Amino acid sequence: MTWRRLLTQSHTEENQTTALSFSQYEGRDDATASVVQRTELIAAIISFTLLGLLAIFVLIAFFSNLFKQGIGHALINAALSLLVMGFIFLLINRALGAFVMAPYRSVQYRGSMKKMAQSLPGYGLQPALVHQWHTPNPGVIALDTQNGVLFINARSSDYQRLFLKSEDIIGVKVERESEVHTTTTHGGSLAVFSRMGFGYNFGSRSKSKSVVHERAFLEIHFQQPGAAAPSWVAIPFGEARRDADSMAAAIQRLKS
Repeated sequence: MTWRRLLTQSHTEENQTTALSFSQYEGRDDATASVVQRTELIAAIISFTLLGLLAIFVLIAFFSNLFKQGIGHALINAALSLLVMGFIFLLINRALGAFVMAPYRSVQYRGSMKKMAQSLPGYGLQPALVHQWHTPNPGVIALDTQNGVLFINARSSDYQRLFLKSEDIIGVKVERESEVHTTTTHGGSLAVFSRMGFGYNFGSRSKSKSVVHERAFLEIHFQQPGAAAPSWVAIPFGEARRDADSMAAAIQRLKS
């Protein structure tokens, strides 16, 4: 047996041993999944409760007008009440989302993210690259070049802990989404009027400013042994596009 065959056989046996050692940690991360489900359920309950209370108010107003002024006035007042209550719902729901749910999500998801990252050594991973995030949901991706394993734990995979080997990875690419936010400010100008001193002309000038926000996503297509079809996960990198490109390059290098 030649040295090349010996090295190939040794490398194959090493990969099989590594795969077996990680297989015991595969499965769903129920702790993180439960935190996300509970948090989103609380957000939904708050929104539906607010919507229900406003709907009850509209119904009370409708039946009150129905008995007092008839069906015609009741329908007109109900339509106006729906418009007003809809506007109020949007305002209150947005305020609750910004000042209540956003901080609550941040605390819950940051805690889950830290626990996910801290558990990596317990799986036997020695990551050379790690990316973790807490918005819009917690997740972590780690590349262990020494063991030749890509670890993923994200909501897009239903929090199934993935230990992908190079042969499991089909393709990697970075996708980008861009949003343009435009703000317009209106200003006036000072003018001197005869016998009236000075005045202010509203709306005589307007100025618009557009800001482009770009978000990067790392898409990884893979197919594990025994799977009937390929799967994919999307890893959010926010505005850190270069970090996404670096991770994609490192994974491609793992495949080569």
